[in-house]
Amino acid sequence: RSQLHSIPTIGYSGVLTSYITAIQYVFDAKGLILAGYKKYGGEPFKVATWGKWVVLVSGAQIVDEIRRAKDSQLSF
Repeated sequence: RSQLHSIPTIGYSGVLTSYITAIQYVFDAKGLILAGYKKYGGEPFKVATWGKWVVLVSGAQIVDEIRRAKDSQLSF
C-alpha cells in the first residue's frame, strides 16, 4: 500500500469519487485548503486534483523538518 494512503484526505478519496473533489478544487481550491488547515491543524493532509494528489503541510515543526531534510530523504 502507498504511504499516500495513510495521509488524511480533504474531500473524497475513492478511485472515482476523488474526481468530484478534483472538480471542486478547480473552482474552490482555497476553500478546500482552508478546510484542511482547520480540520487537521499542523498535520499533513492531501487533496485530489486532476490526475494527482497534492499533499499540504503546515506547522512550524513539520516545515522545519522538511527544510532540514537532505534531498535524498525527500521524494517528489
